[in-house]
Amino acid sequence: MAKLVFLVFLVAMGLRADGYIAHIVSGGEWTMEFIVVNVTDQERDITVWFINDNGGPLFLRVLNLGMSEGFSIKLRPNSTVVVPTLGGGGPARWGWAWVSGVSSLPSASVLAVFRQSLPRQPVYEASVPMITSARRNYVLPYDNQGGFATGVAIANTGRTAVDVLLTFRNPDGSSQSFAGVPLPVRGHMAFALTQRFPETANRSGSIEFLVQGGSVLSGVTIIGFRFNPSGPFTTIPPISKSVF
Repeated sequence: MAKLVFLVFLVAMGLRADGYIAHIVSGGEWTMEFIVVNVTDQERDITVWFINDNGGPLFLRVLNLGMSEGFSIKLRPNSTVVVPTLGGGGPARWGWAWVSGVSSLPSASVLAVFRQSLPRQPVYEASVPMITSARRNYVLPYDNQGGFATGVAIANTGRTAVDVLLTFRNPDGSSQSFAGVPLPVRGHMAFALTQRFPETANRSGSIEFLVQGGSVLSGVTIIGFRFNPSGPFTTIPPISKSVF
């Protein structure tokens, strides 16, 4: 039944204005809260779908729902609803989220809040905002010096597979190296820069992401993470270089 519901969802994707959240994770030491806000005087029906790295349904433990591939809520006018996930229950699962029921005009939005709980440490949080349009070209600053570490999550929001060209630049703007990242339809990838690209160790600068292939409407959504060596982390919003 879940696969059938998800198939219907995939067919419908692209027929309405939507929102995207570049990275979600839950399980183990990670939990999340999805803060859904209706900014209108009308009721809104919002659905948040969880999608795994391969573009299929991602099942997370959601409060009052159990293992679920997403959730649907009816928002009263000007209301706010918080939907939490539950940690534990095995290793962390991750992917990205598609939000349906969001019109092109300001109507409702979703803020995803990550929470990491480790023994004998404070609880750390960071947030990822929903975006309403994917792009083909971004720049993201990074810093892997002095014990800091940068992570990247990228999701293909389009209906065709794409390759993403990464150009690593030094602080002075000169090119450092190049790499390619393939993403399947609705695919997602998350990684620590130094693990996937060891040449970025003990360096800082910027990364340019350029979508290659796909249709003219193909795009991706990206978010960066900056991890402090003492434990806290924060998100790094990318800088868009393209209109589409």
